[in-house]
Amino acid sequence: MVIRQQGLTLIELMVTLAVAIVLLAVGIPAFQSMIANHRAAALTNRMVSTLTLARTEAMGRATPVAVCPRKAGKVECDTSATAWSNGWLVFTDVSGSGLSPTEEQRIRTFEEPTGKPAIGGAAMIRFGPDGMQRPRDPDDLAEIGMSVKESDATKAAARCLIVAVTGVVRMERKETCP
Repeated sequence: MVIRQQGLTLIELMVTLAVAIVLLAVGIPAFQSMIANHRAAALTNRMVSTLTLARTEAMGRATPVAVCPRKAGKVECDTSATAWSNGWLVFTDVSGSGLSPTEEQRIRTFEEPTGKPAIGGAAMIRFGPDGMQRPRDPDDLAEIGMSVKESDATKAAARCLIVAVTGVVRMERKETCP
């Protein structure tokens, strides 16, 4: 009669555990990078939808609408900042000067994004009633660029949102924006 061994020996268990540890050590950094890259994509989509909302509202209301970065902890524009990591506001901008509670109507407030966002670019983006981008300086008819990425993301995950003079928003995968 032959007795068959059931279960694992200690050596087999240790070898299996060592292989699992090596696989985890190699896989976890790549997984964290993948998560950061997906957050960057989600943040880019959120910014595109915000700019599209502003443009649509400008055409629908037949009045200028602007998007600006928020001051930390406040619901007002930080027109001196070019970092959008505190959140942003969409509002009617009839006066053309930024958010003034007596003259302007807030359309939507966006809270600070989760993670470690790195959003930079213009201090304000305005759309006219015709849907075209309206710079603060009427003589400046250039595209506006905004860089969007997650701080932990790889350089390949950096995205550039470009708002053309026509108001159309496009995304390009590159590290520096115009």
